[in-house]
Formats: sequence, structure tokens, C-alpha cells
Amino acid sequence: MDSDMLKNRLSETFKGDTQDVVARKLNTTQGNVSKWISGQQVPTTENLLLISKAYNVSIDWLLGRSGEKEIDGVVLDKLSYEQVARIIDRLFELGSIEMPDLNELIDEDAVLNFDSDDEDCDFGDEDELLKEKTPSKPQPRFDSDYFKIKDRVLSHILRRRLKIYEIGEDMRDVWKTRTLPLYKGHKLLAYSEYMEIAIDSKKWATFGDADWVSLIRELGKLSEKELADYIKLIEDNEKDGEKNG
Repeated sequence: MDSDMLKNRLSETFKGDTQDVVARKLNTTQGNVSKWISGQQVPTTENLLLISKAYNVSIDWLLGRSGEKEIDGVVLDKLSYEQVARIIDRLFELGSIEMPDLNELIDEDAVLNFDSDDEDCDFGDEDELLKEKTPSKPQPRFDSDYFKIKDRVLSHILRRRLKIYEIGEDMRDVWKTRTLPLYKGHKLLAYSEYMEIAIDSKKWATFGDADWVSLIRELGKLSEKELADYIKLIEDNEKDGEKNG
């Protein structure tokens, strides 16, 4: 084990947190944290695991065995097209994004007449199967280059990112090191119709990142049936309000 590498990478990992904050996150003492950073003491295996989970870093990276600083098991600098495709596919499955009908966005009368015998059409390995499945009548015009973000939380994050990146590099660093970690460990919500209604009932227009995280934590625990009951309660309260009004 390269002790110098370990203490340097621990210092890098804890950067931005005081030793007291690090100690609280890892359920240890400030004295232990100080010894780790100075190289006077090596963290136990159990402590290394806690550090890895708390700060989203690979143990192999901490020990100098790897140059890749992993985040949630995904090596961002080595993302492959397959991984990205699987991530996007999963977002479609969860309902977080959808492919809009461009006819509705651009021209309601425009349709795509798809001719499976077109010489310029390359079906790849699925050529025959796609030809069999291709309808002969005009179809809605979809374009895979355009996604509609349905997930309110994801939409908020991406809009915030756009605004912050327009401001400058300093704000980008703050966003990456302070804002994004707030969402760590919170899984994507399955974006059903009930979920959308539940989120919209919260009047999210004025939400900040902490509000969104709190909402994810609250709604992420509910089953589909519990969501349905939650929506019914909201609707009943609205009806009572209308009667009393």
C-alpha cells in the first residue's frame, strides 16, 4: 500500500468538508480523520468502506490501485455507447423521458410516409423483421434526436445546469461539488401518471434542490397503490375545499 498516495487521496476526497464534518459522516473522531490525512494512521478496512460509500469513491482509487475515481459504479470518463444507450433505455422504461410526436410540435398536418423499400433505408441486422413490422399507412413523425423530459426532478436539474453553465466555471464547480451530491443515493422515481399528479400537487414552481430531495425521499417510499390513495386524498381535499368555498 502506498501510504503517501492514500493520505493525498483522502485529502482530496474530504476537500470541502471540515475534519469535524468528515468525522460525523464516518461516525469516528476528528482525531482519527486528522491522523489519516497526515499519514500517521491508516484507516481500517471498515473505515475505508465507510469512506467509499459516504464520498462515492472507489477503494482501489483511494489505495492507488486505480486511476479511476468511480461514482456509483459508473466510471464517467469511460462511458461506452452501450452504457449510455442502456441508461437512456432505462429512462424510457421509468417514464422519465419520452419521444414526442414532432407533428404536434411543428406541423399537425405533417406525417412521415415510411417506405420500407426505400433504397436509402438501412435496417442493419434487423432488416427483414423491421420491414415486416413497418406500417404502410402514414405514421406519427418521431425523431430520436428529440427527448421530452417528463420527470419534473430531472427537468429541474437539467434546467439548473443550463443556467449555471451560462454563468461561469466557478459556479459549475459549486454545482458539481455541492448541489449534485444532494441527490446522491436517491433513485429515479418511476414516473407514472399518479407520480406526476402527486408531484404537481406540491406546487413545485418555487422548489430549490433541498425541496426536490425531500420530495423524492417522500414519494420514493410509496407503492403504486399508496400513490393512488395519496392522489385520492388530494382530490377529496380539493372537493371539500370547493364545497366550503
